[in-house]
Amino acid sequence: MMCDDCGATTKARNQDCPVCSSPDTTVIQCDDCPVKRTQELMNSDAGKLLQAAIILQRATESFKVDWGDVSAVMAQALDVLKQEQQKHQGERIEATKQKPIDWARVKPLGK
Repeated sequence: MMCDDCGATTKARNQDCPVCSSPDTTVIQCDDCPVKRTQELMNSDAGKLLQAAIILQRATESFKVDWGDVSAVMAQALDVLKQEQQKHQGERIEATKQKPIDWARVKPLGK
């Protein structure tokens, strides 16, 4: 983080400046920070389209949307979003399945 008052930098996060005790600090993200990369991607044209598709998808859960009012690009984005959500759900289900026990590797108690 960097102190907004004195300019001191430290690896500590979410606390007052260790040099001048100012509470006014800013988190500095490293170049390979995944949060920074995600923010950059979400600010791109593709990221903005994804955000709009998510908003439209949520709106269709509560309101009726006439498909004539949805652009072809947005319809494609909704389709890709749905496919990715289904893929993610399948991956989560697979990850939670219990692995079979390899009885040959199980050692008896007390040995």
